[in-house]
Amino acid sequence: MSVTGTVVSESGKRAIEQILQDFRPGRPIDSHLIVTAPFRSAEDPDIGDPRFGSHRLDAKLDKTDGPAKASLVTVNRFPVIRSAEKLLEGKRFKFEVDLSLQPDAGTSGDEVSLSDVASDWTTLTIDVEVFSTGLSFDPGTNRKQIAITRGAGSVPATFDAAVTIASLDGGTPMEVVAMFNYRGRFSGIARKSFEVSSADPEPAHATGQSALDPPFGTIAFVPSAEAPDLTIKILEGGDPGVYIWSLDAPRGQGLGPSSWSASVNLGQSTGVFALGLMKDCPKLRPGAHTSVLQGIGESIWAVSPKAFQELYRDLRKKFGPSFPIQLVTDEPYVPWEMMFPDDQAGIDQPDHLFMTHPMSRWFLQSEGRMRDSFAAGSIASFVPTYDDGTELPAALAEGEWLVSQLGATAMEATYQSLTDFWGPKAPSETVTVLHFAGHGVAGDGGNAKLRLSDKSWLTCHDINSRVKLGRSFGTFMVINACEVATSDYQLGLVSGWAARLAERGFGGVLAPLWAVQDETASNVVRDYLQLFIDGSSIGDAMLKARAGHREKSSTPFAYVCHGDVMAKVTTKPTA
Repeated sequence: MSVTGTVVSESGKRAIEQILQDFRPGRPIDSHLIVTAPFRSAEDPDIGDPRFGSHRLDAKLDKTDGPAKASLVTVNRFPVIRSAEKLLEGKRFKFEVDLSLQPDAGTSGDEVSLSDVASDWTTLTIDVEVFSTGLSFDPGTNRKQIAITRGAGSVPATFDAAVTIASLDGGTPMEVVAMFNYRGRFSGIARKSFEVSSADPEPAHATGQSALDPPFGTIAFVPSAEAPDLTIKILEGGDPGVYIWSLDAPRGQGLGPSSWSASVNLGQSTGVFALGLMKDCPKLRPGAHTSVLQGIGESIWAVSPKAFQELYRDLRKKFGPSFPIQLVTDEPYVPWEMMFPDDQAGIDQPDHLFMTHPMSRWFLQSEGRMRDSFAAGSIASFVPTYDDGTELPAALAEGEWLVSQLGATAMEATYQSLTDFWGPKAPSETVTVLHFAGHGVAGDGGNAKLRLSDKSWLTCHDINSRVKLGRSFGTFMVINACEVATSDYQLGLVSGWAARLAERGFGGVLAPLWAVQDETASNVVRDYLQLFIDGSSIGDAMLKARAGHREKSSTPFAYVCHGDVMAKVTTKPTA
């Protein structure tokens, strides 16, 4: 059997060849298919640029005026990083990145989940980007694609890079990091360390996918989740203060520099850097806070890589100042969202990024997946009362407002009540929002503590395997950590909480970087929750709530939102 013609993508070519092979098993296919456009359809505005997400032929074949759409499924695969070669200084090193039905003992990483895929899928293509401080890649060669085919073998991405001498100093293993994107959305991360070996390694081969169902139908993706216009991924570069930035912009064809990856060296740890900038933020005088915070924002902008600055400049010129931005990082201290382009940036009427763009962040290493929606359900509010003269009137009013306006249930804010609620006695019906408003302080080592009504303290170490609520419902948690007296900025006030909650399946977290101390904090949270419950995405709700109170004090600048910037409540929750 032979086939002749032109197609618009490598993935389309592979899919057609696979369909023919499945139709006539055991018979050779004489393929004369010619790819006339790389990676994507000729009608796609991003044609010709291999840096962008998976807007390819596969997506274009889903037409609303055709046959009824297939039901949607989630496709799960395990990441695999492997190599058949010795790791030698100054030599080339070839390796593969794959997605397999079976986990690989040597690769660290959770399953990669591809959601909202048509049940009659045949072939899926996933973007993968790799990094290593011990490897030097030729420009543009660290981004490729993996194809997984239903009922047949996968086609791994193959990489080839030079081994740098510094990477092998002292016999330290060399780590390779792979990040996966599906249709412009971050989908997972994997890591593997390679040792220097004198033994002949086992030959590498692609891991075949075991048969599921016979492939049938056309290639069809039916995504319900939207992708942000810019995704910023920041991962550790091996040394303190060294970070690698990776950028994705599905609508950014031809914009920015030729490479969308870059490294930065702060010359110090991010904790020291952030503390030096932010220590006086809680004490800024209202009215004078805007100038100081702009200066802080410009300082953060100055240490971001030029590749990001140029791409952001071009995206803003083309799409305006309000496109959504997703930050994915395990760096907990620097509020990158607060960046303010300086007067050399070439941007008209610059502002803090999180004052014009919907923005949210998520964790590279989180065991919890980034949820693209929140199921409708109830709101549970824990607002402690204190009998030692440290009452927080605004927090109490906030809790009362949630009950009267959003139908929240006021819960007893004791240690036993809260830990039972999210643990062994978790409700059987969906909880959309878990709300806390009360005293919060940073303990030793950044172990943030929340004070409860019974004079006990809840710490992030209480978020352990007993916590079931997040994995049951993907609940969004609001932590309004307030303080009466003016206090210094406390490093890590809520970063530990957000990461732990994400690991336990919570779909999002809203919390301040420092202990806020005025009525504005309550107003920000009220506005946010009203917008979120009424259907705004978490990024858009946070943007409007923050920007609406920015002139009052530094408090609105303190809030950081964790989650999928595009995620929304599916329908309005009920009590």
